[in-house]
Amino acid sequence: MAGCKNNGYGHKDRGYAYLHHAVDDYSRLACSEILSDQRQETATGFWQRVQAFFADAGLIVAAVMTDNGSCYRSDLPHNLTRNYT
Repeated sequence: MAGCKNNGYGHKDRGYAYLHHAVDDYSRLACSEILSDQRQETATGFWQRVQAFFADAGLIVAAVMTDNGSCYRSDLPHNLTRNYT
């Protein structure tokens, strides 16, 4: 499992893994990766791989919408979703 953390508690094989997704709104082509954290550098690397994946499929990314996760509120050009209330 990617991103296993023990933090001194419980079983050493239990921990956290973070699933990052990108879905093209028109074609519904999706790209997902299981990553070890949600840091800005990790999200930026994921975004770079997603852009290459979509480009290989012949898709051009014109706009990006993300959740309000802190890793996606970095230097990536995008629109945030509205807060659900």
